[in-house]
Amino acid sequence: MRCGNPAAPYARCKSCREYANELAKQLRIKRLADGVCGKCGAKVFGRKTCENCLLPARRSHKTVLARRIEAGLCTQCGQLPPMSVVSNATPYRQLCQTCYLKRKASSGLGSEKHWETLLAILEKQDWKCRYTGEHLILGINASVDHIQPRARFPKSNDDPTNIEWTTLVVNQMKRDLTPEEFLSLVIQIRNHCAS
Repeated sequence: MRCGNPAAPYARCKSCREYANELAKQLRIKRLADGVCGKCGAKVFGRKTCENCLLPARRSHKTVLARRIEAGLCTQCGQLPPMSVVSNATPYRQLCQTCYLKRKASSGLGSEKHWETLLAILEKQDWKCRYTGEHLILGINASVDHIQPRARFPKSNDDPTNIEWTTLVVNQMKRDLTPEEFLSLVIQIRNHCAS
């Protein structure tokens, strides 16, 4: 209608829709720069969207999650999981193995594209902890460990060759120790307790 092209009543042609979308985008950018909600212009504190504008999306997300959980689907991708992983940290979430590994790759290696590498390492270790030989179960006792600790060797943080799978307990005990330092500590503890 803005351009004069004939259109059905109350409808816009493609160029008018694109023009309106561009105006809306510019308005959102201006509102965000002014420190207000990008959707409605209400005052927000440290956010891009106010609570009133977030509410419908949150309700919709909860509904989708509930439906997926009820159907036994992965809450992340909605696919039927070949192997379900219910995380201790998020017991209401059921993830397929792929989505679980993508999350671990994202947090441990900075990108979910390394999920296949994490799976390959886990299979190479025969699903067993590198230190105890205990069987690893994703979401229960399995943990991604950086061989050379992140805090002391920041250059190797995102290096997939610096990853091994351990039990969560071992990873928590190892903390910022190298494998040699950790094993030395374990031997020292064993010797002290044996005497």
